Amino acid sequence: MKESKGSYKLLMEQLLKGERCEDNTNKIAESTSTVHGGVDQKLVDDDVTELYEAGEGQIGKGDPSIYISILSKRSKYHIREICKAYQKKYGCLLVESISRKFSNPLRNALNTIIMALVDLRLLLTCQLYCSMEGLGSNDDTIIRIICLRCEIDLQDIKNIYEKYFYKPLAKALQSETHGGFRKLLLILLGCESP
Repeated sequence: MKESKGSYKLLMEQLLKGERCEDNTNKIAESTSTVHGGVDQKLVDDDVTELYEAGEGQIGKGDPSIYISILSKRSKYHIREICKAYQKKYGCLLVESISRKFSNPLRNALNTIIMALVDLRLLLTCQLYCSMEGLGSNDDTIIRIICLRCEIDLQDIKNIYEKYFYKPLAKALQSETHGGFRKLLLILLGCESP
């Protein structure tokens, strides 16, 4: 944390406090037939307005404290509803607004929080793509994602990768990796036998 500063440091400290509201699974199960899945829609609407006023509604840079407070404390389903309501009300994605109003590393951190809660598989797919974009590859990211997800949802990630990037994940990995590392990745992907 010593290397972090400013709003990014504040976000990291807030996340480390572990104050995110837990989703009430009983309430969600009871309300699966409703659109909002047991989320307080009034609070969602209030949060959407606050986020807009702290970001796109301001001239110049946005106010990160509102984003940090809401995105580090609200539950997974609440943030999903915020994203839907924000797009419906303002005609753009919340992650796009964040990208316009904030700079890195805060921008990446806020958008990663949203993506992880809204669609983790898509986030991991995009991280895999970015790890192989340009010259060379980020082997640490590839290892982390492939190894951690190989028995969970790697097949879904492979399908999403091909859908978004028009190339099978195995083919992308073959062109970016070599030797035993490539062979191991392809085995984990289910493309080669050991």
